[in-house]
Amino acid sequence: MDFKEFAAEMEKEIAIRCGEGSYVNLHKVLADNGVRKTGICIVQDEKQEVTPVVYLDDFFPQAEHGMSKERVVDRIMEKLKWGGHAAEECLAAIQKLEAWEDVRDQVYPFLLSEKQNSEMQEIFAGRKMLDLDIFYMYRCEVEGMGYQRVRIKKAMLEQWGVTELEVFQQAVENLYKDGYSVRNMGAVLRSLAPECAKAVEEAEESGAVEMYVFTNNKMNYGAAGILMGKEYFQETMGGKNFYVLPSSLHELIFVPAERPEDGERLSRMVREVNETMLAEEEVLSDHAYYYDVEQGLMSAA
Repeated sequence: MDFKEFAAEMEKEIAIRCGEGSYVNLHKVLADNGVRKTGICIVQDEKQEVTPVVYLDDFFPQAEHGMSKERVVDRIMEKLKWGGHAAEECLAAIQKLEAWEDVRDQVYPFLLSEKQNSEMQEIFAGRKMLDLDIFYMYRCEVEGMGYQRVRIKKAMLEQWGVTELEVFQQAVENLYKDGYSVRNMGAVLRSLAPECAKAVEEAEESGAVEMYVFTNNKMNYGAAGILMGKEYFQETMGGKNFYVLPSSLHELIFVPAERPEDGERLSRMVREVNETMLAEEEVLSDHAYYYDVEQGLMSAA
């Protein structure tokens, strides 16, 4: 069964589960880095504007690895929360988008690759930083569904009567309450994979390069934290300049800058990780950056 057949089968089975009076909608969604995913949603009537959407792309591997059709449908239905309180929660959250004052404290920036997101640049509010795009999202927590996000379109700014600069300034201000931290890579590996503790200890004793993981407490679109002011990084990095490795959209890795030649070596490391470990929509950049903490400026390494 290929993906097209899988999507058609899921649409049919979910329609049967829902019964008459509900509509199952299968549609393409523009995701990060120009990737298009197949979304499925259920609406109670054709005029319903807001409902949870699930990407079938995330469930296809489970079917390929032998999970039964019934179990896959069960999981999709669970995510959709069809007919439950979650859809009402989503509607209430989205209705806040009508007024800037109702959403400004929940607007956050996120970073994407400039060259991979030309289509998004036409639709969504944002600005450029080096070879990266800064976009904005309204993020809210829906009970039973976790964090949901809505990208902010240029048309929304006109509706709100605010400028892109105002949105940018508010979004950056909101980063400071998003639980960012700079953690030693060794400590992170020990907490996530205790079985690697010995290997980490040996690497540290051998004088391996110090690395620090930088992200927010949700580990979601945490790379945008680099937009915080220089004072934050002067404190967390001890006043030292550092290289920035864009390990994904969700986190960055900091490496203290000791030798100029490290830039190219670290860029090769970034490209290798991109090619071997990341999905296409997770890639942020193909090279390292250099952060000058005194000036608060980032440049290509």
